[in-house]
Amino acid sequence: METENSNDIFSAFLAGSASNTWYKRIDYMSYLPETDEKVSDWESQFGYNVKTGVNYNLTNRHNVFFNAGYYARAPFFDFVFINYTNEVNPDYTTEKITGLELGYGYQSRKVSFDLNGYYTLWSDRWNDTYYPAAGRTIYFKGLEELHTGIDAELSFNISESLKLETFGSLGNWHYTNDVEVDVYDEADQTLLGTYQAYTKDLKVPDAPQTTFGASADFQLFNPLNIGLTYKFYDQLYANFDPLSRTDTEDDEQSYMLPSYDVVDARATLNFDFFGVDAQANAIVHNLFNNEYIAEGDDLGGHDKDSFVGMWGWKRNFYFSLRVNF
Repeated sequence: METENSNDIFSAFLAGSASNTWYKRIDYMSYLPETDEKVSDWESQFGYNVKTGVNYNLTNRHNVFFNAGYYARAPFFDFVFINYTNEVNPDYTTEKITGLELGYGYQSRKVSFDLNGYYTLWSDRWNDTYYPAAGRTIYFKGLEELHTGIDAELSFNISESLKLETFGSLGNWHYTNDVEVDVYDEADQTLLGTYQAYTKDLKVPDAPQTTFGASADFQLFNPLNIGLTYKFYDQLYANFDPLSRTDTEDDEQSYMLPSYDVVDARATLNFDFFGVDAQANAIVHNLFNNEYIAEGDDLGGHDKDSFVGMWGWKRNFYFSLRVNF
């Protein structure tokens, strides 16, 4: 359902939707085939969302806008039937997401600029982490995350052949509560215990909270387009073992990975292929073959000596061909 009202200066919309998700699990590996236990009962969860927004054109080039939304999202399948069994999670519920966005835009023939700030509160979130070295799976119950930040994008149409763009994002994403975690043995799926993990005010890991970049798009001649993109990443925190966060005195952030940057290059060629339109693409990721750590785990010391991680991809190539019949 959606309704919208607009004129040359002001526009507003209101939208909403509802859904119901059904879950059923059949397991031929962990249960005897002649028993009824291999097939679970049906589970269902109602979900919905409501969104609204307004935009005001200050002039024919300047505008401001505000958007708000509330989402009650059905949980993922793995959090309804936990630990690879037909056991129903007694605590599963919808994840609640409240989002607010306030922004400003400028548009002209040569220049465009967008700036917006966001506030997103994500509550009743389930998450799981597998630790192969320890042979255990951990389920977080009722996590609440607060994401706030600013995004900006500026582009210049230098000519019909050349476009330049720069962009950036400054974020502050952290947990707002302490949670309980259930720990299961991977070998036999038995519950090893339930623990209190002190996660309040810890940064959300596994995604850079600060990014900056720039790109250039050049139409070399009519069928050939080439481009370069530079990206810088910072404030990327390592995943942490919640069992290392059971001490109320330990409020230090998990290990922050070194910042890094990469450059990607691409070329797109449009051509005629036996009378039909075709397009060939070539992309080089990490053009200068930079070394960087892409992700990893903080094993408790919150420094590089207790960190185990994975290197990012070195220079790699991607090719594609598309033919439009």
